[in-house]
Amino acid sequence: MMDRPINLFDLLLIPAPIESVGLIAAFKKTHDVSCVVLAVLVVLHIGAVIRHEVSGHRILRRMLW
Repeated sequence: MMDRPINLFDLLLIPAPIESVGLIAAFKKTHDVSCVVLAVLVVLHIGAVIRHEVSGHRILRRMLW
């Protein structure tokens, strides 16, 4: 993730922003947890929309023009 230089289309090479192995591991763990939390929130949101549609609250219809 941040443990190697960033290559931008073979035009620009940006050196690794963080060199500390411990700090990189902390950022990776935070990133992994954040991705899982985001995925759960998206699934819950879609479930809530489906639940409202099934119960008769036409949320998606009201969002259309």
